[in-house]
Amino acid sequence: IIRKNDVFKNLHREQRCFIVGTGKSVNDVDIRLLRNEKKIFLNQFYLHTGFNQLNPEYYVFNAFGGNECHKNEHGGLTSKVYHGLDGGIPANTNLFLRYDQDYKYVTTNKLFVNKKVHFIDFQSSMHYMIKDGIDATKYFYQTNGSVKFAIQLALYMGFSKIYLVG
Repeated sequence: IIRKNDVFKNLHREQRCFIVGTGKSVNDVDIRLLRNEKKIFLNQFYLHTGFNQLNPEYYVFNAFGGNECHKNEHGGLTSKVYHGLDGGIPANTNLFLRYDQDYKYVTTNKLFVNKKVHFIDFQSSMHYMIKDGIDATKYFYQTNGSVKFAIQLALYMGFSKIYLVG
């Protein structure tokens, strides 16, 4: 599953991208201006007005709470967010999830069945990243934040300019 991510290696070499988060400051930006740009959306951005008009090509979801995130999965907040995300993103969007946190939950609950889902594994030691570089066919550096997840993905994809919005 992880090895399939090799198709994204340097796919956007020397291009720019915008990582679009859900911070309050995103409301101060006319995000329609990003319509024809390469974008990586984060977490619950699918709830933002006009999201589907932005041609969302990439999406990162990093479940809150680390490895504890699915303990209250039945009827809990995590379940609602995943089902909302499943219905909120278009089928042609590339969704990136954490293998360690999400794979079992997603497959067991039959989520994102008709979606382009990709899993990234994580290692807690910086040693691996220094030795191998950022490699989505192996692992990213451990992070509990979706922004850091998306930055590593953008670098792996070859983007040379990365802008953070929201």
